[in-house]
Amino acid sequence: MTAAGQAEPEFFVQNYITITRDQHTQLVVAIGGGERAAAILQSAGDFIPAPGPHGLYHRLPHSLPANQQRWSAIDAAEALRHAGFSVHLDDDLVPDGDRLAAQRHFHRLSARGEQAADDREVAALLTEITTPLGGPLANLTSTLVVTQSAWAQRMKNAGRDGELPDRLRHTAQALAATSQLIRGIRDQAAPPRPAAKTAPEQAPAAAVPGPAAPPPPRRR
Repeated sequence: MTAAGQAEPEFFVQNYITITRDQHTQLVVAIGGGERAAAILQSAGDFIPAPGPHGLYHRLPHSLPANQQRWSAIDAAEALRHAGFSVHLDDDLVPDGDRLAAQRHFHRLSARGEQAADDREVAALLTEITTPLGGPLANLTSTLVVTQSAWAQRMKNAGRDGELPDRLRHTAQALAATSQLIRGIRDQAAPPRPAAKTAPEQAPAAAVPGPAAPPPPRRR
């Protein structure tokens, strides 16, 4: 129930999509969504439309290998979520979903780097890689720092030499410094565009003097 005077939330059934493996046919199928979702399924995940008892649905080709089915399902789910859809992806299709998603993300970054058409596209890629908030290098550095800190504490509690954790700490610091170097390369590859010059303000035009007044008459 909602509070008095509060409107009920609106739910759009066509924005919900399920990607699952049918237990009877072992086909990977996608159910839900409208024409826009269908276009994304076909372009991003290689799904094909098929008639069903309750209307049109999408499925992957019969001949697609199991590993490729997982990649196609993950690609389609990511593209749909990016487009604003709510997607349920069966765990059976992503037994190690986090690792596969990370691999796929780095594959896409590599493809962007290979296909970059100019310096600004390279700079945009370097920005994404080195961003301090959620970037790949920042996440890796944070993981190393947390690991080193816990490792060093365990070594200390056990009375063991902490040389290896110290080396890991120095490596994490070097990685952070490398991230700064990459950002410097990015800045040189695509320096900020200069601000548009504004026309200087013109001084108000001087008043044009009128005809001189005649001199006063001379007294005799």
